[in-house]
Amino acid sequence: MQKSHPLVNLLQETTIASLLHTSKSFQLHSVSQNAHLDEAIQLLADKEVLSLPVKLEEHSVDYVGFIDVLDVLFFIIQTCSEGANLEEAQWR
Repeated sequence: MQKSHPLVNLLQETTIASLLHTSKSFQLHSVSQNAHLDEAIQLLADKEVLSLPVKLEEHSVDYVGFIDVLDVLFFIIQTCSEGANLEEAQWR
């Protein structure tokens, strides 16, 4: 039988729980889908994370997706490269 590569073994044996912060003060941060982009960017920076779950509403327990720094970057590049009116960009 062929031996697995050590990296494959590591990926197969590591649980998600072992990657999470073990501090008792760990808190899941999220943003509402109605939040403004600058609020999401500030929360990403303040919490030093690359993505946030997006809630349906501020106090909802229903999640609709995630926003991450690549989403923000893509939006900025797309908006600027198309020469779009920034006031109209929010409606895309």
